[in-house]
Amino acid sequence: MIERVVPVFTPVINVPQGPKRLSSSDVEQAILRGAGARDQWFVTNKQPGQVDLTVVVRSHQARVKVLYNTNTVSINLVDSTNLMQSVDKIHRNYNKWVILLQREIETELLKKAGGSNS
Repeated sequence: MIERVVPVFTPVINVPQGPKRLSSSDVEQAILRGAGARDQWFVTNKQPGQVDLTVVVRSHQARVKVLYNTNTVSINLVDSTNLMQSVDKIHRNYNKWVILLQREIETELLKKAGGSNS
């Protein structure tokens, strides 16, 4: 049987060090482009080193805080609605959405760093 409630996934992405060293602004732009890639996440707040995002799917909602610098990007759950969230567990769909967000951000970071995403 597949569990519907699983441990919360909190990815940390290493910013690639390609031909171009990325600035904080480059990293922020990659996060914003990654978040908008599938028209699923939208920005609710932005400040240096942090972008707050929300995803709404039918009656489900999750808010995350994306912390970043020139070395790493982390995606951290803030809260959710209708996702069976407890202290360290949540509905498995949340993790699927975050994995997709992580991949999109990684792709954008690679593009900005001058690497390939293949």
